[in-house]
Amino acid sequence: MVAGPVGSGKTSLLREVAGYVREAGGLFFSVAATASEQAYALSMIELLVRALCAAGMPDPWPPGDVGAPVAWLRQDPGGLLRRVSDAICAFAGGRRIVIGVDDLHFADAPSLLCLGHLIRRIERAGILIVLTESTAHERGLAGLHAETLNLAYCHHIRLSPLNRDATATLVVERLGGPPPPGLLRLCAEAGGGSPVLLHALIDDCTVDDPVPGPPAPGAAYRQAVLRCLNRCEPQTLAVARAVAVLRGAAKPGLLGEFLGLDPMSVRAALLVLRDVGVLVSDRFRHEEGRLAVLSGIPADALAAMHLHAAGLLHEAGEPATAVADQLMAARDPAEESWRVSILNDAAREAVAAGDVAEAVAYLRYAAGHCTDGGRRARLTARLADARWNLGPSGADRHLGELHSAVRAGLLTGPDAQVPVRLLLWRGAFAEADDLIRSGGRPPGAAPRNGTLAELWDVFCAREHRGETKTEIKNEIRTASGTTGAEAHGTDAAWSPLDAAAMFLHTMLTPVHGGDQALGDDRRQPGLPVEGSLSSLVSALGLMLQRGRLEETANWSRRLVEEPWIRRVPMRRVMFEMFGVIATLRLGGVEDARELIDDVLSVVPAYEWGVVAGLPLAAAVQISTELGDTRQAARHLMHPVPAAMFDTPFALPYLSAVGDYRLAMGDARAALTHFLAARDLLARWGRGATVTGWRNDAAAALIALGRRDQARAYAEELLSRLEGRRTRARGIALWRLAVAGEAAARPALLTEAIEVLESHGDRLSAAKVRAELDSLGTDTAPVPVRRRPFVRAARTPSEPAGNVRKATAPGTPRLPHPRWGELTDAERRVAALAADGATNRQISDRLFITVSTVEQHLTKIYRKLNVRSRSGLPTF
Repeated sequence: MVAGPVGSGKTSLLREVAGYVREAGGLFFSVAATASEQAYALSMIELLVRALCAAGMPDPWPPGDVGAPVAWLRQDPGGLLRRVSDAICAFAGGRRIVIGVDDLHFADAPSLLCLGHLIRRIERAGILIVLTESTAHERGLAGLHAETLNLAYCHHIRLSPLNRDATATLVVERLGGPPPPGLLRLCAEAGGGSPVLLHALIDDCTVDDPVPGPPAPGAAYRQAVLRCLNRCEPQTLAVARAVAVLRGAAKPGLLGEFLGLDPMSVRAALLVLRDVGVLVSDRFRHEEGRLAVLSGIPADALAAMHLHAAGLLHEAGEPATAVADQLMAARDPAEESWRVSILNDAAREAVAAGDVAEAVAYLRYAAGHCTDGGRRARLTARLADARWNLGPSGADRHLGELHSAVRAGLLTGPDAQVPVRLLLWRGAFAEADDLIRSGGRPPGAAPRNGTLAELWDVFCAREHRGETKTEIKNEIRTASGTTGAEAHGTDAAWSPLDAAAMFLHTMLTPVHGGDQALGDDRRQPGLPVEGSLSSLVSALGLMLQRGRLEETANWSRRLVEEPWIRRVPMRRVMFEMFGVIATLRLGGVEDARELIDDVLSVVPAYEWGVVAGLPLAAAVQISTELGDTRQAARHLMHPVPAAMFDTPFALPYLSAVGDYRLAMGDARAALTHFLAARDLLARWGRGATVTGWRNDAAAALIALGRRDQARAYAEELLSRLEGRRTRARGIALWRLAVAGEAAARPALLTEAIEVLESHGDRLSAAKVRAELDSLGTDTAPVPVRRRPFVRAARTPSEPAGNVRKATAPGTPRLPHPRWGELTDAERRVAALAADGATNRQISDRLFITVSTVEQHLTKIYRKLNVRSRSGLPTF
């Protein structure tokens, strides 16, 4: 008796036995039981007798019509059994006969009775009987086992799943050579040791027109899974279908409740499915297997199963996303309050986890099947809020509906801020102002967000002054529970960075559910925040403002790698922008270029709305620093909304454009852009609190030869800073040194370097140091120009405006055979490391962070196949 799971190779083994018997000169007679003939008495034995009679055995059946054997079985069962057994044993005589019975578990009961009688009488006959049976049907063969397995000449063989070595052998033999990369791993994971499934996987990976990419299950695998399951008991197939529907919630207790089965039956079926190789634990080995099972369920029945599963999961307290997935799969248009609530909760959970695309699907389905106007408006607002995170243009399609809902009073409270935020992002400030007014009455109906009052003050309808404006601001503050100095971004602490951070903070805060605290698995040790999304934004903004640039760059990199941030495009680019600015100021210009290229590839410039000035300014400044003026010009070709120039995002953009013009030698145009920033601030009434534009204007004036005016700007800025050691002070000291008296220049430049380095701005400090070094050979005032920043060491005598290609500090005398595999940046690091420079020295020399040096060295060691600095080539 050969037993094994479905698809374990029992039939193949029987074929091998047949071939061996025939080669040895014996007679092999085979019969296969089938489920379709199980209802016909003696059907299997009748097939065997006919095969033997065709070989010369006398007909053992009693004379009469076709139904005579069955009638005689009823009248004299013992006589019939003896007659058949005696005939077969007599026919064997001196012959060697092997009888093979495949799929014995499908045999009818009288045939099993007759076969058992024959087995007990072949001890002295030249007959070998080989039976194959499925372990999935062992209960049906318990009687035969009890009668026969105690006989000395009866042997039971159990086929186990193939292990990894046997799987590899099967694959190699089947392919006739080494398998393609990834196939062995796929076979081990998805095959489950089942020969049937393994052969199907090989078939899928050896088709004439394979799908590009790593090996993956296909049609053959799906068909094999269905074939195996349909050969199991109906109860086992039902459990497999329930597991496919319930997915991760397929626990024995819930499966039993879902199917109306007792837990013991469910556990037995799960064991069978694991033996077959379809399941591992309580889930499918591969998603293609699960999808194959679902495809075998009629559409109406499948929808009913999903709806039933949704109800059970909801009652069992499973996560909202699990229940929502079932509702989505059921596609049931009937609205019930708990279903819409579940979809809404699932969307909130998905947004928090970074699965915004899933949240959009939940909310779109809920809104599409909601008949209550107010509830539908709230769902649409949250849908737009979620879609914005994937790409702001995707949320614009809902603006018309949301605008109407606010005016009709259907959308109030926190959800009413969504269309306002979308309008602010697009630069439609007048519409946002109008919507705030219409949605702000009666009291309490305004968006409950403390920063919204300040955003309205910064961005919206500036012609409204006096009581009306104050009234609206106070109403918004009252609705949000903030007043006066408690509101974020008051005049006393206003800066463009504050306003920009305030805007980004507001846009990143999810409206549905508020800015929820993150779970323990997403809390960031060492970061001084409580663990919410907006607090992370605030913390990084504070770090950047205080000059903690290395911390900002490191945290930006770490946070962007978090799945809940990386999978959400808008979250990702917002956090990456902190890293871009910090890395640039640290001097890692090439690293900053890689970061800004990634930012603009994830969210193109046209998606940034009025915020476009932020990434484009960084891109232009980086290209200008690197001397790539063509790339800078290409970035400047991107159109920006005219409304951007009514926001603080215009200030870095104007500064970057001015720097580009200065680098191109057009100081007059540069001064025009720098002074445009001054005019904007004056129009906003912020000229007294924002001082940075004076440094830019001073640089342009120096280039134009108007040093007295440049010195006046620098001195005015220093007096306004009142001794505060800020980055702006360091730049102002530099400008004052270049525009002022030669005698005071060394002291001013030295102080400027100290201030800039204390603030972490290595890029500017390196430029000031170059000015200081040049004083030894030339004490004349040096025009301040925004020249390309080159990482290679620059000699003090090199003209300030000269641009030369950055090269490594040396040329290898004996080039390493793999030297060409290194990038330019890696070659420079390798050259300095080979000369004995420490990581810190390399960092200072090339103006990159220590962590960047370490990353370069790791890649260098791997590419050159060396273990340490001692293995680097000599220079």
